Amino acid sequence: VVGLIRDDDGRVTGVRLQSEGAISTEQAGVVVGADGRNSYVARTVGAEIYNEQQPLSMGYYSYFADYPLETIEVHWGDGLVCFAFPTSDGLACLAVERHHEHFPAFRADTDGEFRKAHNAVGLGGRYARSRRVEEWRGAVDLPNHYRKPFGAGWALVGDAGYVKDPILGMGVNDAFRDAELLS
Repeated sequence: VVGLIRDDDGRVTGVRLQSEGAISTEQAGVVVGADGRNSYVARTVGAEIYNEQQPLSMGYYSYFADYPLETIEVHWGDGLVCFAFPTSDGLACLAVERHHEHFPAFRADTDGEFRKAHNAVGLGGRYARSRRVEEWRGAVDLPNHYRKPFGAGWALVGDAGYVKDPILGMGVNDAFRDAELLS
């Protein structure tokens, strides 16, 4: 999406799209923003933010080879959670989320903190035998807030409508629920 289409009264009536350099338009009775915490739709319509709270957690992830994994795994520890997702080319995406106060330690020694977290949830052996193949990626200042989820010709679902701490990974579930309720 490269733009929203509005009528003379300001009502959203469609979107402008760009694909392979070509611009096209699509008309819609309602444009639904299901585009996450950095929602283009919410930003473009100026959806009001309210009930904003301080960040609660931080997270780091990367991709690893030689990490035996057949399905998604979530392991909880004391104040932390470790995620493991199988991806393409036999790689595993490994992620750790902790309380926001742990960010300075993760920033100073991401490898060491990742190892400690995996040891704490009983995954130390698998982690020690794996090999990181991409750079670390981190998310630190994760917002917590609501946005006004509707207006003239537009609606927001999931994390586009309200952003909450991602540690439970519920944003996409909420998006499906919200889309069903909206429809």
